Amino acid sequence: WGSPRHWLGSNGEGKASGFGSETRGDDEDGARRGFKKRVLMLHGWAGNNVATERITKRLRHRLREVCEMIVPCAPIKLPPLEEGGRSNARAWFLYNDKYPSDTTGFLETKQAYYGWDDTKRYLQDFCDSNGPFDGIFGFSQGAVAAHLLLQDPPKGVRFKFAILAAGFPASPGGTCREVSVPSLHISGETDTTVPSKYQDDLLGCFASDNRNLYRHPKGHIVPQTADAVSTIRRFIVSPHKSPVAPTK
Repeated sequence: WGSPRHWLGSNGEGKASGFGSETRGDDEDGARRGFKKRVLMLHGWAGNNVATERITKRLRHRLREVCEMIVPCAPIKLPPLEEGGRSNARAWFLYNDKYPSDTTGFLETKQAYYGWDDTKRYLQDFCDSNGPFDGIFGFSQGAVAAHLLLQDPPKGVRFKFAILAAGFPASPGGTCREVSVPSLHISGETDTTVPSKYQDDLLGCFASDNRNLYRHPKGHIVPQTADAVSTIRRFIVSPHKSPVAPTK
């Protein structure tokens, strides 16, 4: 793959919403003048926009001066769990068209992604109505959806950078086209849902001179520690520059 820029960390339903204003800028000088970039944030499997806004509240609040994160709700509704505990669970695509909750083999590279074509049209309409967006941020299955969009963008949609947390390659049929946009990959060292091998495979789908790897000691999460937020912020402000590694 080549050597990515790499450093270690120290430590529901309805319309989307986001922090910050709708002003935007394309470089570091713009960020200093108060302009904000707009980022499309895609939640994970069985999540939704309301839950994601709640879980990432600290991150989005700390980034509010440089970006506005808009969180759509995935269009595919999953059935509730028999034992309860899952309300308005959503997905960007299914792994089994007969049993929507079945995720058997979801890390396999030759998976069929049922419902993706409809989801792609939904996201194109969402971007047309709520964009333009400067970047895309995907978590878990949302990172896979982001990877699909970056490989085959909807008409008129172009992202200038990507942040992918706890993701794995989107490779229906086993193929993976290299993505050239600057990318920040966030990987948990103790992630048992998507082990680091698969997250490294996703890293390898991006151009070696434009990809950055941030590892943190936690599991299947979007880290919101001070050093993680600082790294994400630097990347959003200047995605073509390697973010400065935290000192601890």
